[in-house]
Amino acid sequence: MNSRERSASRAQRYVRRPYATIVLRAALALVCGVVAACAASDRPPESHVINQHVIKVGDVIAPTRLRCHAGADRIVANPGEIQLITFSTPNDCSACVPHLAGLEEVLKRSPVHIDNFYVSWAPPAETTSAIASYRAFSNRAVCFDDAGALWDKYNISHTPITVVLRRGEIVYMHDMPLTKPEPQEIFLADLHKLGAY
Repeated sequence: MNSRERSASRAQRYVRRPYATIVLRAALALVCGVVAACAASDRPPESHVINQHVIKVGDVIAPTRLRCHAGADRIVANPGEIQLITFSTPNDCSACVPHLAGLEEVLKRSPVHIDNFYVSWAPPAETTSAIASYRAFSNRAVCFDDAGALWDKYNISHTPITVVLRRGEIVYMHDMPLTKPEPQEIFLADLHKLGAY
């Protein structure tokens, strides 16, 4: 190989190296992007809350048996279950009703049945009138924490708030109005990602 051929060969190597480097970097960026996208899809959706709550995502609620108006008891934070529970009181402000009524609309639009029930604090003497308050917008089960076991232990406030419990752990919280289609769709998609249906 003469000097002219050696120079041409060297020039080709310098051209090939940047090209190979570009291809390698692009492949690496693609792999990193796929890994990041997979990790993001495994991440639970962000909660949608506008009020300050003492309970928060990551808190674990102990299994608590409550009596329900339909006669059967229910266990809040039942081990091995994913539960959609709305904490509420019959005296929740009228400004909070858009969450409750909108929640009903979301659950009606769900492609499958989502087991949701209300956990309400009301003194035993007021449970009958409390049921009438809930029946204005829902036929879902209402269970009463009349002893305040959950309200006192977890300092539940600023209700209504809907939570998703997975094996007793709060993995999602939502207290915003659900009267418009867009927030309803987001909420339903979040429930699907969480495995609530």
